[in-house]
Amino acid sequence: MISEFRDAEVSQQPDVALTKLANLFAVEQKLLELAEEQLGVDDVEVTNQYRDAPIADGGLLAVRLYHAGDYQRSEEVYRQTLSIARRRPGLALEEYNDLSWMALRAKRLADATPENRARYDAALGESEEAAALMAAMQYKKAAALYQEALPERQEVAGISPGLASEYNKFALAAARSEQAEAAEQAYRSALDMFELTIGKETARYSLALFNLAVLYSEQERLPEAEAAFLETRRIENRLGLDIDSQLATLDRIAGLYQKTQEPEKFNGIVVEYRLLERASHRGLTSLLRHLPLDAFLAASLDPAAILEDPALEHLPRELFQSLGPQLAGVDISKIQATLGFASLAPVEQGIAWGVMLKPIAGANLELQVPIETNEAAVGDFKYRKATDEKHFAACQAKLADGTLFMGSEAGLKQVLAMQNGDPNNMPQSKVGTRLRSQHGAGKLLLALDMAKIQLMAQAIASSGPALPPSLAPLKTLPEHLDSASLTVSLKESPYVTLQLQPRADSSVQNLNSIVTPALEFAQQELISGLGQQLRASGSEIGQPMLAYLSRVAQSKFNELAPVAESGQLVIRLREVLDLETAAHFGLLIPAIEGARLAAQQMSNSNNLKMIGLAMHNHHATYLCFPARRTTVDGKESGLSWRVHLLPFLEQSDLYQQFHLDEPWDSEHNKTLIEKMPAVFAAPGVNTAPGSTVYLTLAGPGTAMQDTQKVALRNITDGTSNTILVAEANPDQAVIWTKPDDLPFDPQQPLNGLNSARVDGIQLLFADGSVHLEPSDMDPKRMAALASIAGGEVIEGE
Repeated sequence: MISEFRDAEVSQQPDVALTKLANLFAVEQKLLELAEEQLGVDDVEVTNQYRDAPIADGGLLAVRLYHAGDYQRSEEVYRQTLSIARRRPGLALEEYNDLSWMALRAKRLADATPENRARYDAALGESEEAAALMAAMQYKKAAALYQEALPERQEVAGISPGLASEYNKFALAAARSEQAEAAEQAYRSALDMFELTIGKETARYSLALFNLAVLYSEQERLPEAEAAFLETRRIENRLGLDIDSQLATLDRIAGLYQKTQEPEKFNGIVVEYRLLERASHRGLTSLLRHLPLDAFLAASLDPAAILEDPALEHLPRELFQSLGPQLAGVDISKIQATLGFASLAPVEQGIAWGVMLKPIAGANLELQVPIETNEAAVGDFKYRKATDEKHFAACQAKLADGTLFMGSEAGLKQVLAMQNGDPNNMPQSKVGTRLRSQHGAGKLLLALDMAKIQLMAQAIASSGPALPPSLAPLKTLPEHLDSASLTVSLKESPYVTLQLQPRADSSVQNLNSIVTPALEFAQQELISGLGQQLRASGSEIGQPMLAYLSRVAQSKFNELAPVAESGQLVIRLREVLDLETAAHFGLLIPAIEGARLAAQQMSNSNNLKMIGLAMHNHHATYLCFPARRTTVDGKESGLSWRVHLLPFLEQSDLYQQFHLDEPWDSEHNKTLIEKMPAVFAAPGVNTAPGSTVYLTLAGPGTAMQDTQKVALRNITDGTSNTILVAEANPDQAVIWTKPDDLPFDPQQPLNGLNSARVDGIQLLFADGSVHLEPSDMDPKRMAALASIAGGEVIEGE
C-alpha cells in the first residue's frame, strides 16, 4: 500500500494518492487496535511503533484533505490522529499542540459559511502565490500578497502554528523589500501566535525571534537586538537544538558586540562559538546550502581553523595571511570555511563557477577585489558586476547569511536559486555529499561528479592527443567513473586519500585496470626525470643520490597501491617526507611569489587601462587630454590631472566635492586626499596614504605638458608610440591631487622608472594600451616613446 501511494505521488495523481493514503491510514488504525489488544502494557515499545505510523500518516492525510478543501474530513482525521497521540507516551508537547490547533482550524472551516470558505480559499491561493514569488525573489510583491491574504485567513479560521509560520514568511519578504515596519509587525504576530498555540520554548518560536533580532540589528536598534538574540540563545540551549542553529545565533551576537565595541562580551561569545564549532561542520554545512545542484566539481577548506591549529604551526601562516588581502581584500584568518565550485550552465554561458567564503563569528567582511564594478540585480537581490566581464571575479555579492561570493554571473544566479528552499530540507548535490562525508580538521577537500559531465569528458578524451600505452586507458575513465573525492590532510595520516566510485554499469576492477598502469608510468617518469637532472649536473654523488631517490619513490608508490573498499577504489598516502620543514616550503616560495607578482601585474595593468579609457573619454568630451596641472590665480598650484579624470572614472560625486578654484593644498581640498580612488593605488607598491606612482612624464615635448592641453592630432609620432602615464618608482610617489609628476630628462629618460617592479616598467600609451617594458630597456627607445612629435625611429619593437 505504501508503494502504491508513492507511485501515485511520483506519477502526479493527487486524487489516487489521497485515496491510497486514506486506505493506508485505515489499515494502520486496525493494526494498532490489534497491537493494543494483544500487547497492551506488556510491550510498550512495540505498541508505540504501531502508534507512530498512524500519527505520521494521519497528520499527512489531514493536511492533504485540508489543501483539497475537504475541511470536514480533515477535522475528522485530525481528531482520530489526536486520539492516538494521547495514548503515545513521550510524544512531544509541541507535536500534540500542532495537531490540536490544526484540528481546530479544520473545524472552523468546516463550520464556516460558503462565503467565508470562498474568502479563505482565495486567501490561501494568494498565500501560495506569495510563496512562489518568494522563490523567485520578488519580495515586494510577495509581501503585498501576504499582507492581504493572512489577515483574511485569520479572520475566517483563527490562529494556528501554520499561520504563524506564514507570518514569519511575510516578515522575511517585507524585510527583504525594505519594509521594516511591516516586517516587525509580522514577526510580532508570528511570535504571539506561536506563544498561544505551541508555546515559547519551541524551535519555531526561537527562529521567528532570531529573525526579529536580525531586523533590529539591521535597523541599529542594538539593545533590542541584543535582548532578542540572548533570549533566542536561552531557548536553543534549553531545547538542545542542533549545533548549526546555536552557532548561527552566536555568530550574530558576536557581530553585535563587535559593533557596540564590547570586547569582553565579544571574546566570551567567540570562545563559546569556537568550542561548539570544533564539534560541528558548521562552516561547510552553511556553504553547502548554497552549492548549486548542477555542480560537478567542488573544493573546500577551513582557513581559520587551519591557521589557529597548534598542530599546524609549521605551515607558512604569515605567507597565507598576506595573500588574502592582495587577491580578494579579505583577511583569511577570519574565514571559517571556503567552498569553490564549477557547474553546468546554458551552452551560451559555458561553465558556471564561484567561490564562497563564510566569515568566522563576529567578522563582518566585504570583498575588495581591485577592479571596477557596477551595481546589478537579480530580482530584489543586488550585487556588484565587473565592467570587464572577462575578469576572473566577474560578480561579487554578499548573501543574506553573510556569505561572500565571487565568480561568474551564471554561478551567482545558480547560488541564488538555492536560497528559496527550506535550509533544513535542501536536496544536495553528489559533490556536496562527498565533501560533507570527508570533512574534518585541517583538510583540503575536492569532489568530482563525473556522471554530470560524462559526455563532455568523453568528447574531450576522444579528441585529445594520443597517450603512451600505459596511459591510454585513461581515455576510457569517463565511461567507468561515477564520482570521486580527494582529501589532503595537513596534520595527520593518511595525508592524501583518493576515492573513486565506479558507475553502476562498471566495477572497481575496471577502475583499477585504468589507475594502476598510470601510477606505474608516473613512477617511471619521475625516476627518469630525476636521473636526467642529476646526470646533467655532473655531480659525483649523482648516481648514489639517484639510487636513494629511486628507493624512496618505489616505497611511496608501493604505499599508493589501490585497494577496493566499500565498493570504491581507494588510494592513500599515509606518510610524507619532511613536509613540515622550512626547506620544502622554501622550494614553493618562488612559485607563490611568481603567482603573486602576476596577479599584481594584472591588477596594475587593469588600473592603467581604466586610466587610459578615462583619458580617451575626456578627449571625446573636450577634444583634448587634460592638462598636467591647472592654475589658480595665475599660480601653477591648482589640481592634478588625476582629479580632472574623476568624472570619467565613475567618481563624479568625489569630483564635485573639490573646490576647483582653490589649490590642491587648500584647507578644504586637503581633506579629500584620503579619498583617493583605488584605481590610482598601484598593487604591491608601498606608498604613503593618498599617494600614487601613476605619473605623467613632466617635460617639454611629452604628452602632458604643464598647463598645455594636448590633442590626438598633436601626437604625430603615433598614439601607439607615445607614453601617456608611467608607473614610477615608489620613492617618486606624489600626493594624488597635487599637480606633481615625474620630471623627465631626455638625457636620462629612465630616471625614477626602472626599479618600480622586478618584472619591468608598466607604461600606458596614448592609444589606451598598456605594455610591460624591461627595466633595462634602451634609454634611446624610452626617450623616443616619451615624445609626441619627435619623429624618432622607435627601436626594439
